[in-house]
Amino acid sequence: MKIGIFISADTNSGGIYQYTTSVLQALHGWDSDHEFVIIRFQENQLPLDEFSGPGWSTVMIDPRMAQSRNVWRSLSGDGLDLQDRGLNPEMESFLRSRGVELLLFPAPSQFCFEWGLPYILSIHDLQHRLQPEFPEVSAGRIWKSREYLFRNGVRHAEAVIVDSEVGKQDVLNFYGKHTSPDRIAALPFLPFYRPGDKTFTDTEKQRIRAKYNLPADYLFYPANFWLHKNHARLIHAVHILRSVHKIDTPPCSGRFKIRRAGRA
Repeated sequence: MKIGIFISADTNSGGIYQYTTSVLQALHGWDSDHEFVIIRFQENQLPLDEFSGPGWSTVMIDPRMAQSRNVWRSLSGDGLDLQDRGLNPEMESFLRSRGVELLLFPAPSQFCFEWGLPYILSIHDLQHRLQPEFPEVSAGRIWKSREYLFRNGVRHAEAVIVDSEVGKQDVLNFYGKHTSPDRIAALPFLPFYRPGDKTFTDTEKQRIRAKYNLPADYLFYPANFWLHKNHARLIHAVHILRSVHKIDTPPCSGRFKIRRAGRA
């Protein structure tokens, strides 16, 4: 089978980037007779050179070709339900002409059901349903766009991948009438990079510390400034470190630097 993998993530995509590269790494190391086609937009600069070799190829597409037109004509119910997948015959023909039989989406995208081919969809969270009070998942038209994506994505998928049994239950709780438990697989997330994968020499450590002006001890919290990332609680925790445990944490260049009281 020839499997197309649509890559929408880039190096600024955070967890989606990590998940996408983890999936690619796992498939690239798989001893399989399947062929894999990486599908990406022309402007996507994510470095993927390592995912090549026999059975692997890359197709660059124009974003304009990927977009479906006149979607509203196929909607029913409350304006979010698509009765049939496949709203972009140009894209479907393009992929089929290259032998693609199944699509894999490591990151959720409405293209999964709009392009018309069978697909497997990864769902990382349903926060617009679970915690709609956060504006980053519900404000403006975000709630409706996410609902359009996940409702139709689940309904028309050959399979849905989640990262835990809790995630599986979330999908069933909100979209159970559109799917069945046997079509949802819990695949625990493993990071693309693990600290044990690489040994850093003392010289490399000194270079990295100098490059980022890092102290001997520091706190590092990689997260966008969204409310659900709990930066307020993190700041409160830093206050407790300072006031209760006497661990000084002065800010430095946008980072938290940690220094025990009395230590040089």
